[in-house]
Amino acid sequence: MEGAGINETILMNKITTRIWLACIIGGKLTIQNAQLRQASANQFYGGLLLLRGDGMIDLTNVVIKQRELVLNQTSNTIYATAGYIIITNCSVEKASFKNDYLSSIQSAAIYCEDKFGSLSITQTNISQQSTSFINPPTAEQIRDQNNIEYGGGSIVIQNAQRLKFEECYFI
Repeated sequence: MEGAGINETILMNKITTRIWLACIIGGKLTIQNAQLRQASANQFYGGLLLLRGDGMIDLTNVVIKQRELVLNQTSNTIYATAGYIIITNCSVEKASFKNDYLSSIQSAAIYCEDKFGSLSITQTNISQQSTSFINPPTAEQIRDQNNIEYGGGSIVIQNAQRLKFEECYFI
């Protein structure tokens, strides 16, 4: 899909049904010259873009924004369990993610796990991504986890075969 520009072409997911904008399973999604807006929700729905199976997401000259900045986001912007993601000359703007330490479900701008293949990010700005905890961990819980901290935020890689970051800015 090629838009007319980031200010002229805006795509949004619908929050009332808690669905993603796109779910790719074994195919390829290419988005160029567009703005993506993610709705915030109290319940986890995966993410704005889901990648499952051996598919690919290719974003070029795309701006990703949260629709309701006052609400903490409980879902990922991009959630991948397999496949490949290429992000070039994009901007991921302000988002605040809400994570629960006691939950196995966490959220971030980009979250990759399971049999994920490759993440390549080039000439991209990722700005003002933050995570707030509900039920924050106690010192004892952190000690029990061998001081491994985790809580979402910008990019969470639980598993990947290849990572490439080139000329990226985290602001």
